[in-house]
Amino acid sequence: MSACITFFFEQAGWLLIIPVILSIRWFRAFSRPFKWISLYVYLLFTTHVISYFLWQRGQNNMVVAHVFSFFEFHILLYFFYLLLRPAFTALACLCTALGFSGFFLADTFIWEGLYNLQTYSITLESVVFVFFSVWWFIHIVRDYKVPLSGLTDLRYVVIGILLYFAGSVLLFALNDYVNKITRSLRINVWSIHTLLALILYGMICIGMWRRYTKWIHT
Repeated sequence: MSACITFFFEQAGWLLIIPVILSIRWFRAFSRPFKWISLYVYLLFTTHVISYFLWQRGQNNMVVAHVFSFFEFHILLYFFYLLLRPAFTALACLCTALGFSGFFLADTFIWEGLYNLQTYSITLESVVFVFFSVWWFIHIVRDYKVPLSGLTDLRYVVIGILLYFAGSVLLFALNDYVNKITRSLRINVWSIHTLLALILYGMICIGMWRRYTKWIHT
């Protein structure tokens, strides 16, 4: 039974093919934020394919993970810029992008290294997107000029982002502790991360479906 569970979590990333297919099929129905989420999904799937085959060959895939993290941050940052403007200004978005880029490069080449897991950068990224997710929910509640009925599709995506990155904050901030526990417990911890990722993929799919059904009825 445990072997089946382990196999499932090892192969779970291939479920990304579902939001990839949905985004291609329904792309013309999407608003700009959803088109950026589609780009994020394509990046996720491409990274998974490359990382998986490197892992199968026993090669270090951390460089691929670092490239993914860099582009993931900037894609999702622009996604939240589209949701939060004008409260989140273009200048603030640019400063956030430059600030993270500088931190990311320092983490890659000075602090943790190119071939190691970047716990500092991932933790910072997670905190940033938890903040933006909470800000978005506060924004739509307080700004009565925004029709809540028009945001039901985006709500699912933001909830998925919030849950995924909130869990990532804990997992990557406690990475030193995780590395010291037994292998079986460590597998359980990373299974939690995989589960959070699956929740994110599922919420993106629901958001895409809600957006598409709204489009075909307008």
